[in-house]
Amino acid sequence: EDSKNLSERKSKCKVLSEMLSDITTFEELDKQRLLKLQKQLLEKGLSGKTVNGYLGCLHSIYKYFIDNGFIETDIFLGLRPCSNVKNIRLCFPMENLKHIFSEKTSNPYLDLIHISIITGMRKGEIIRTSANDIIEKDYGYWLHVNGTKTENAPREVPITEELVDIIRNFDFTQLND
Repeated sequence: EDSKNLSERKSKCKVLSEMLSDITTFEELDKQRLLKLQKQLLEKGLSGKTVNGYLGCLHSIYKYFIDNGFIETDIFLGLRPCSNVKNIRLCFPMENLKHIFSEKTSNPYLDLIHISIITGMRKGEIIRTSANDIIEKDYGYWLHVNGTKTENAPREVPITEELVDIIRNFDFTQLND
């Protein structure tokens, strides 16, 4: 089993070294770059638990350099493990969003379609949405969705800055008519 663990660590280190090939010293690795790496790993379709394993591997190496006086600050302190975020889903790629939002109109129903496409929200969930449901986190914007169908329906979904603007400017009261 030790050889399996060693093989897994080598594999993770290889992936990490490819993804961090632009960094030449550990001093260049800061919290923002670490969050970007976390996001990139998630975008590859890896589970939160697997991403935590990759970052744990990198942290082990980083900790060695801290313990031996090569680095002073542990940038991993305060980094939230991916497993704390239930069922992480990522937004549409930016090129798809640019196409979706390419034609600006003042049609509120088109805005509803955009909200539905990006978030996967149901009509009843959209009606109960307000700008107060927007949450800004270290790694982007999220929308708290008050569910309608099941106990698992309340959730947070990632949204883009474009959608943040639409939601903040949308008059949801007109939907109740």
